[in-house]
Amino acid sequence: TASSSQSSGSSIEEDRRFRVAAAADFDSLLALKSEQSNIYWSGFDSPPDTKAFRRWFTALPSTRTVFLAEVGGRAAGYLSLDASDKTDAPAEIAIGVGEEYRGARLATWMLEEIARQVRADGLGCELVAWIFLDNEP
Repeated sequence: TASSSQSSGSSIEEDRRFRVAAAADFDSLLALKSEQSNIYWSGFDSPPDTKAFRRWFTALPSTRTVFLAEVGGRAAGYLSLDASDKTDAPAEIAIGVGEEYRGARLATWMLEEIARQVRADGLGCELVAWIFLDNEP
């Protein structure tokens, strides 16, 4: 599922798109996850190992979906959704925003998009995320 919107009133004035990541997006996702801020916010000390990340990305379980946010056709952020196979369990999300787009409310927009999609798909589950206390809006 993909959704598009024209941003208004934000610092991002280009078209935005939120869609399920495809195999062809691997390099863009690796580049985003390798940015210093995403390494930090993900709780790691170094960028992901390319081979290990490729194995992770190509062998996603059926309960995990990775989404890509694009701004003006360029990868700008990602969101992974880990749903449980238990109907009453929350789905866990993780978000990363490209350094160029920090402070532009892209993460807020991605959260709104995934909430809308979860409702549209009839999943009816809560979404949870772990956020560092020193995360800046």
